[in-house]
Amino acid sequence: MPPGPETVFAATYLLDAALGTLGVVTGMISGVTVRGPGGARPATRTTPEAAVLQRILAEFREQDVGAVPMEVSSHAIVQGLVDGVWFRTVAFTNLGPDHLDFHGTMDRYFAAKAAVFTPDRAKAAVVNRDDEYARRLAATARIPVWTHSTNDTHADLYADEIRCGADGTDFSLHTPDGYARVRLSLLGPHQVGNALTALTSLAATGADVLGAAAGLETLHGVPGPPRRRPGFPRPRGLHAQHVGPERVVAVSALADGRRAVHPRDRRDRRPGSEQTVPARAHCRRVRRRRRHLIR
Repeated sequence: MPPGPETVFAATYLLDAALGTLGVVTGMISGVTVRGPGGARPATRTTPEAAVLQRILAEFREQDVGAVPMEVSSHAIVQGLVDGVWFRTVAFTNLGPDHLDFHGTMDRYFAAKAAVFTPDRAKAAVVNRDDEYARRLAATARIPVWTHSTNDTHADLYADEIRCGADGTDFSLHTPDGYARVRLSLLGPHQVGNALTALTSLAATGADVLGAAAGLETLHGVPGPPRRRPGFPRPRGLHAQHVGPERVVAVSALADGRRAVHPRDRRDRRPGSEQTVPARAHCRRVRRRRRHLIR
């Protein structure tokens, strides 16, 4: 899944949970952890180096893993880290100006993501019809495309009647095979799009989508430990999924130990989240000075 802001990380975990509900043995490669039947270890970056990735996949095969939800960064695509991987399904979530320091322009950023949506790289594509660039990709892709939406009822899978509360999110799921009411333990309406990405990825493989949807509630949270520069105190609640060793996260605002939420993260995850506002506002000021503060 080529990442988009605030989406692909949770979608990877939701896909892993859905596959587990169907009885599939999974491995998972995310920006936080590499996890399989043999155990878990911390990830060093969103997508591993090419040789490391192949070693991980070989280990998964020896452990009889049947599917691997995986985050694929646009950096990794450009740098050839996934050139040796053929994907059963690739998902395009959205496109925002997160990595223009690397790609230069939105067109180059889009082209980087679109590079894996070809017959020699993948069998099927999943796109979010609510995103302009995803619709553009759907119109030009040379592989079968499955779509999802929270606005367009013509999508292959779509959601409506979305309700969000302090204890979770639920929505009505419409698929070619029928209808189901889906409940998520994750908070926020954006998690509906993440769930649709996961479920549409399964639909593209012919899996039991309605059966898988019933298991999404079992995912009670998505971990996100931050990465930091040596010598800096560990900030709490700061998401920095795409920050590698070569990049700097501005954490000076959090040096006094206050709990803070990244300014891109609008989710109120727990009662009393208003306590994070002073630190969040301070982060905004830091972000204006340091454009490397990213999710």
